[in-house]
Amino acid sequence: MNYKNICIKVSIATILAFIPFYSFAQVKGSEGSNNVNNHGFYIGGQYKPGIGVIGDLSVKADSIDIKAILALKADAAAENPVDATKNTPSEVSKFIQKPDNFKGFYKPTYNNSFAGFSGLIGYSTPNGVRLELEGSFENFELKNSNKCTLKNAYKYFAAAAKLKDANNDEIDDAADNENHNKYYYVIKNSNISAAATMINLCYDFTSDALGNGEISPYLCAGVGASLVKALNMPHVKFSYQAKAGVNYFLSNSVAIFADAYYHATHDNTFITPVIHKPIKFANQMLDANHNKFTDDHVAEASFDFNYFGGELGIKFILN
Repeated sequence: MNYKNICIKVSIATILAFIPFYSFAQVKGSEGSNNVNNHGFYIGGQYKPGIGVIGDLSVKADSIDIKAILALKADAAAENPVDATKNTPSEVSKFIQKPDNFKGFYKPTYNNSFAGFSGLIGYSTPNGVRLELEGSFENFELKNSNKCTLKNAYKYFAAAAKLKDANNDEIDDAADNENHNKYYYVIKNSNISAAATMINLCYDFTSDALGNGEISPYLCAGVGASLVKALNMPHVKFSYQAKAGVNYFLSNSVAIFADAYYHATHDNTFITPVIHKPIKFANQMLDANHNKFTDDHVAEASFDFNYFGGELGIKFILN
């Protein structure tokens, strides 16, 4: 299911639904409207769940060409029974040092963010224009898609520079030479969280055709920055969003609102530390290029990170 297309279609439908009322829109303060004084400074908060639109993961390093990213075997502990029953995080470090413990292409998946929230402060003008500052937080939890039995093993994957053959999903472990380069990095994945600070420009449509002015559809567009933590590293990303929703004024100073939104981040690159690096060749003087593979301490991961959802909140007009 293409969630992004669904969100766009819903937003367009919402906008089209509001167009007939726009020709009847009146400036706030019209005689007979219940929301005559609904302008001024306001504060609010909202429940903001999010559905992730997260792209495929790719990895590259400066000195080598990554051929594939591979998952740690779900049954790695069973195949390596020594001390495996302890099932402690320290045991993972033993298994990631064996290239044959990685098999199958790594495709991480994440739970949706059902505990998202945001707060806002803004100013609404008498002509329906609003400017607001919004802070929000979302957390998309990494799934154990492979059903790994070893604790936390599902978080680790290998960035392999050499495979057994071109179409294979196994690392060339070069078992004939224990000092041979193992041709892979290990990287630890994590949940993806986003703490966003946005400046939104909104417009409220008001019409006595909609509940004597009590109901006010609105559109918003916003830009700002998100502190995105992915692959255990924080990154600041430029962000933008759009919203379409409805206010319902309970009184001159209190309104509840609901809307649909889409939030996107610009620049899909994320720097991540390397957890395990392959061993060097025994004779380091034979070929200096062999040692380049062990010089990288970080790798560059790429994946699109966007999300959409709905908001349900309340705001208080300080007039």
